[in-house]
Amino acid sequence: MEKVKVKNSLYTKFFIIFFIIFLISILNLFFILAPLSKFKRDFLRYEVERALNINKNMLELKKSSINNLISSYYMWTNMYIRAKKRDVPWLEEMFDDSLVHSTSDSYGVFSEEGKLVYGKDVIFNDADVKKIIDLIKEKFEIGKEAYPFNFYHKLKDNVYLVGVLPLCDDRNFVQSYDFGYFAFKLGKSFIENLSALTGTRITVGTITKSNNPSIPLKDFNGGIISFLTLEPQKDVIKIIRNITNYQIFFSLLIFLILILGSVYIFYTSRRISKRLSYILKSIDAISKGEWDEDIKKAIEGDDEISLLAKNLKNIAQDLSNLIIKDYLTQAYNSYYFSRILEKEIERAKRYNQPLSFIYLDFYNFKYINDTYGHDIGNKALKEFSQKISSKIRSIDTFARLGGDEFGIIMPETDIEGAMHVARKILKIAEEEPLKIDENTIKFSVSIGITQLKEGDDKNTIIKRADRAMYLAKDKGSNKAKVLI
Repeated sequence: MEKVKVKNSLYTKFFIIFFIIFLISILNLFFILAPLSKFKRDFLRYEVERALNINKNMLELKKSSINNLISSYYMWTNMYIRAKKRDVPWLEEMFDDSLVHSTSDSYGVFSEEGKLVYGKDVIFNDADVKKIIDLIKEKFEIGKEAYPFNFYHKLKDNVYLVGVLPLCDDRNFVQSYDFGYFAFKLGKSFIENLSALTGTRITVGTITKSNNPSIPLKDFNGGIISFLTLEPQKDVIKIIRNITNYQIFFSLLIFLILILGSVYIFYTSRRISKRLSYILKSIDAISKGEWDEDIKKAIEGDDEISLLAKNLKNIAQDLSNLIIKDYLTQAYNSYYFSRILEKEIERAKRYNQPLSFIYLDFYNFKYINDTYGHDIGNKALKEFSQKISSKIRSIDTFARLGGDEFGIIMPETDIEGAMHVARKILKIAEEEPLKIDENTIKFSVSIGITQLKEGDDKNTIIKRADRAMYLAKDKGSNKAKVLI
């Protein structure tokens, strides 16, 4: 009987061990492979959303560049006068500008009757021009303020991002239904750059597969003329598949190496998931135009995840500058400025600290542009921006808000501190002329100053500072005005 007991005990132990191994394998399937499958779906969804956000941001940046160009040319009294006179030689000289050539592929000025006054590689036929003029008449009134509007236009196999504006005076008021446009072609080079930036294959076409994410491109009537379509990143799919295969392999290995295999799988799974979580966190930050230092924790060794993390780090640094910096001056742009202002207002209210805001106008920029030409004017804007940004604190935020207008956010600064900064800027304007090429150019500014008060939000503080700036401008050059 004793031998039987021992034998039964061995069989029982074997059965228990086998049952534990089987149970661990089942648990491994449910608690590792199943969550990993969900993680794979979530990761691919995040990857697609990231790529879509980057594409949308890049199209918005390109739209912003087109609209800045429109503001420089078609919100200009002299342009309206010359176009009315059909002064083609003058128009030809003005449009022969490096910024125009680098930013647009087609441009033109049309009369209210639909006749081309001047243009290059015009993309509209007579019917298109008539519809655009009708749309302008619906949107704007003579003597009222106007802003550029954008749409996409298809010509043969090419799709263009277009910005249009009726000819306005220097104050943005419509003078006639003559209009001007700039257009940027979504060509091969642009699409290749987008593909490299997002790590996806991007196409522009009229048909999109239902399982591939896309951005609809609409014309001036609101109809869809094409799609910007992307396919998921193949390297990411490969990584996820490799991870799944590794887990299946380790699950089977448990039958041979018992608990050690389970421990190894658990450790590997946790390590990979943690590194991928850093990447996902950074992807989310990048899509918002921000930067997350945790990506550095995912760069370990030279495996596929490290390669993905390194590429993502390089993309993030380049994209961050594209999203938050003004292309011409390298100051912050209005998009970033608006976000920082919201955060600083919230922080000032939470900690009961002062917050001041300066609205700055390059007073005689138009004169410089008209006298020396657009190339010198662009360089003047850049040097002006460098001079101002060099005189403010590192915690202040200096940005180009549009055209020749700039803003400065000054945290933990009361109105006296802001006035001190304004006096420094006025002194620079009086004593430090711009030195561009062989030209020494005197410049002047108009400054509006305000401080955060109870009930303020982003829009009210900007509006008050803008009003103060215009009051200063009415008094002449190199003047500052405070409104609280």
